[in-house]
Amino acid sequence: MFGFGKDMIFCIPGLILALSVHEYAHALAAVKCGDESPRMMGRLTLNPIQHIDPWGLIALFFFKFGWGRPVPINPNNFNNPKRDEIVVSLAGPVANLLLAIVTGLVLGIVYKAGMWTPVVNDILY
Repeated sequence: MFGFGKDMIFCIPGLILALSVHEYAHALAAVKCGDESPRMMGRLTLNPIQHIDPWGLIALFFFKFGWGRPVPINPNNFNNPKRDEIVVSLAGPVANLLLAIVTGLVLGIVYKAGMWTPVVNDILY
């Protein structure tokens, strides 16, 4: 359960992608709701360097629990503050759920196409 095993190497691209998509979704939702703070802070990007918190990434590898750098928002800039704060909060988890569904579909296509190997399975899983 804990520790950095050799199979964890296969997880690194997926973890970094999921973390970047998650934080980007928060930033995009905030901008769409009227707050330009994420754009001004350079966080409206899929660039993992902008979203990785070093300690959060290390914790993710070793304890299977981690975090990215929080996206700065200002709820005072939202068009509808109560609703928009909920939208921004849910954007990250919804993006991760969609990413998991897409990855599952890709894994199914790879399997049906006969391109499945244990390494491909480890990377996509």
